[in-house]
Amino acid sequence: MDERRAHGAEWSRDGHLPAFRTALESACYALLISLDPALESIWSDRDKGDVERKASRKAFGGAVADVVKHLEAEQSGLGDFISSLYETSIDYGAHPNTLAIRNHVQIGPKTTEQKRFDQGSIYPGDSFQVFRALTSAAEYGRGIALVLIHCLPGMTPTVVEPLRALQLEFARIMEMETPDAEKQD
Repeated sequence: MDERRAHGAEWSRDGHLPAFRTALESACYALLISLDPALESIWSDRDKGDVERKASRKAFGGAVADVVKHLEAEQSGLGDFISSLYETSIDYGAHPNTLAIRNHVQIGPKTTEQKRFDQGSIYPGDSFQVFRALTSAAEYGRGIALVLIHCLPGMTPTVVEPLRALQLEFARIMEMETPDAEKQD
């Protein structure tokens, strides 16, 4: 197993989507603060007391939705892409929803006295789940980069070229031979 797939196996086992959700939300906070610098002190004062915590929750409680709306107005489709990443992270692992759990649970033999459930999430390096974790890392990285570039005052070749390279690498990864999804159990 090569190092890239080994790292993916760790992500598959540990649940990569909660980490991606946190990173995406952090990028959204950064964009909101860059659009309204007054939000910086609201965010940084969050832990000073109940009043500050409530102010922070009010200011950032809809951070992703606010950023999605802003990005969609800036570039058609971008807000929808970010929203899709966020909702996918919740559906498939950032919350204990059925889609996050269903693929990892097997129902064991049922008796009149008990019902057995087995849960497992460790996959071999060449599995579909590991491939999905690795491609998710690339896709979330791309989405986070697209949010963060909107924090910058302008687009320069220094910013645009790495983003193009990231997009080309993502396209290359998506063209790789994938493990058979049918063998994911």
